[in-house]
Amino acid sequence: MKKILFILLLFSCCIVAHAQPDSTTTTDSAVLYLTGTFKKYNPQKAFQLFTQRANAGESKAMNALGMHYAKGLGVDSNFTLAKYWFLQAAGNGYHKAWVNAGMLYKTHSTDSAGYAVAV
Repeated sequence: MKKILFILLLFSCCIVAHAQPDSTTTTDSAVLYLTGTFKKYNPQKAFQLFTQRANAGESKAMNALGMHYAKGLGVDSNFTLAKYWFLQAAGNGYHKAWVNAGMLYKTHSTDSAGYAVAV
C-alpha cells in the first residue's frame, strides 16, 4: 500500500512540475537560437523568446534584449532601447548590465553626463 501511495504521489508531483512553464528553458532556447547550437541560427526567434522573458521580469533576458538592440541582432539597431533594457536589467540586480550600459555610453553616447554615471 505504501508503494502505491508513493508512486501516486510521485506521479502527481511530476504532472504539477510539467504543467508549470520553466523560464530557464525559454531563456536557454533563446540562447540556442542565437548561437545556432542544436537549433538553426535564428536571431529573430531568440529576440522573441528573450522579449517574453524580459516582459516577465527576467534580468538576464533584459540584458540580452539590450545586446540585441545594441548589435542589431534580429532587429534594427536602436541605442535608446538598448540603453533602456540594460538599465532595466541593472536595476534588477544583473551586474553585467552595468558594464554593457557603460560600454554603450562609451561608444555611442554624446551625453557626457551619462558616460560619467556609467563609469
